[in-house]
Amino acid sequence: MSDKFIFKNKDEEFYIEEIHNGDVETIVEFQKHLAIDSEGVQLNEENVRTATKFILENPEYGIHFIIRTLTPVQQSVSFALLCPEIDLYTNQQIWWYNSVFTEKSFRRRGFFTVMHEFILKWAGQNKIKLYADENNQGALQCYDKLGLKDTNEIFVEIDFFFSKEQISFERNQDIYKFSIGKPSECNQIFDSFNKLISISNKDNLDKSDGISTILKSIKQGGIVLIKEQNNNNQEQEDIIGLIVFGYEYSEWKKGHNLIITDVRLSQKTLQDSIKSQQVIQNLVSYLKNEQVELEASVQSIRFIVDRNNQKSIDLLVSSKLQLSHYIILSN
Repeated sequence: MSDKFIFKNKDEEFYIEEIHNGDVETIVEFQKHLAIDSEGVQLNEENVRTATKFILENPEYGIHFIIRTLTPVQQSVSFALLCPEIDLYTNQQIWWYNSVFTEKSFRRRGFFTVMHEFILKWAGQNKIKLYADENNQGALQCYDKLGLKDTNEIFVEIDFFFSKEQISFERNQDIYKFSIGKPSECNQIFDSFNKLISISNKDNLDKSDGISTILKSIKQGGIVLIKEQNNNNQEQEDIIGLIVFGYEYSEWKKGHNLIITDVRLSQKTLQDSIKSQQVIQNLVSYLKNEQVELEASVQSIRFIVDRNNQKSIDLLVSSKLQLSHYIILSN
């Protein structure tokens, strides 16, 4: 399909296009207004500018779309930023809405509907997801009409960028070892995967295709292996858990939100609440401070959990994470 889609709205002509370079200042202004409107926060303009340039230069982390007037003096009306992730369970790519904004004078005219329909065609068979404020009923009704339904999932998170409170997380490197899974470890990870229990209410896997894909897609996510020193053999480490994660590069924070889509722990670990908390805290510390393979810093860590899984929510909250006000929607 063409990179540019022309349409009419109230007898005015507009067009949508995918942005690969330029338009930095337009995107910066959109993000600043979005932050104030949605969260009441004032962004650092230079941080947003640097982050926008980073995504435009590294489209594997995200793609911008802009709607403009088709007039001699063009006006930018609306924009969206989508970030990719590999779905381990379907072995397909997912596109997350990271940011969506429409200028106030153009709201309630269906521009997001047109944008979303364009993006659905652009994404093909790939799923579209977004997270939305659970209290914004107007937005939720709009998303529902467009086929973006509540997945019954929420975030439990720690934000290192906006949080005014400095929270420290336990890190015991002599006991717990963490490592990013490598393609050569695919079979080992698959063998361990279904033996561990998902606290995220995810299904087991029938085959290793999704694991293989995500291990090769280092800029869209990965798998972290959690190992513990074996008490009976000091030279041996036992796999007691793993996590599956994706990246969402944030132009607000000039860094990554890590989205943890699945946490799997051994039954023995889960039976010990203190140990489970220790593992989660050590994991957060590792992801924040030691996960050095990223091209940008980790600014927040978000665990996706079923909102009805109170036991998992309690584990994460007791490990110093917080319930967010976002719910997750998908087509």
